[in-house]
Amino acid sequence: EPHRPPLARFLANEWRVADAAERGSWAEVEQLGRSPHRRSRGTMLLGALAARMIGYPPVPHDAWLVALWLVAPARLRTLPLLRRALATPRLEATPSSRRPLAEAGPSTLRGSALLAAHTDALAAERVSFDQLCVLARSWDALLDDPKLRSQTAHRAIALRAGDPDAALHRMARQVESDLSTLARTTEATLAELEGAGSSLRRVARELRHELLDELAIRSETVEARVHARRALPPLDELREFLAVRQQYERVCQIGGPELVRVAFSQVHDPLCNLAVWLWDERGELAIASAMFSWLGHEATIAGDEEAAELQRRNVACGR
Repeated sequence: EPHRPPLARFLANEWRVADAAERGSWAEVEQLGRSPHRRSRGTMLLGALAARMIGYPPVPHDAWLVALWLVAPARLRTLPLLRRALATPRLEATPSSRRPLAEAGPSTLRGSALLAAHTDALAAERVSFDQLCVLARSWDALLDDPKLRSQTAHRAIALRAGDPDAALHRMARQVESDLSTLARTTEATLAELEGAGSSLRRVARELRHELLDELAIRSETVEARVHARRALPPLDELREFLAVRQQYERVCQIGGPELVRVAFSQVHDPLCNLAVWLWDERGELAIASAMFSWLGHEATIAGDEEAAELQRRNVACGR
């Protein structure tokens, strides 16, 4: 408010932007992060990334996002958000007016409204992170409500339906399975999910294992094929590399800085061995060089200096 000292307004705005970003409320991040008040470089970056992701005009160009990211602190932590924003088409939503933050939708749903919203979300192609959070908070509130256990117990006795706790456990597992399916459509990061309530925290743990397992399977498939010397046509070799790269980048985007080094350790050796095979035995220098360059770039981001030095030597061989 105007009567607050400038420093207090600055600190309050910084905290609100960080809190909104942690919750995945990008409309709120955009509004606060691009406010006319004094802002830090990190807050300016978050506001611009949010504007790109939700399409609120003026939607920033790629170059502006990268420039803001380069001068902002904690670049490794914000790299997944930068990649997510750059992957979002630069389209303007052209809203008629900006909705006041106080007019946000309900924080929880109950009864038939919760069931209807859950069903609609599963039927939709994708949901927003805000929608997912409302569903998760609503299910958390319902499953933690002692009245639900009492009602389930009375119904189980009346119907002779067995252990009510087992029924509630099965329902909770089904809810988490549905929330996990929905979480994959939001492209929310694991950090966002972990900060959004108990159900989504468990979803985040499962999703972390699934992402790494999927990447490991794809990488091991490449490694086994190289070991068996099962060659593909050059264009198919390139397609396979790009498929692994795409999956790796998705793991890094969703997993955040915590998973970058783990994911890189899974793809480095299989792709490096493939590139060496393409270079030494098959003469596919252009494809191999592209793979060496990409591995070197990602090794630097992952903080693996040994792999980065190896790839610098590999790239130098092609010059």
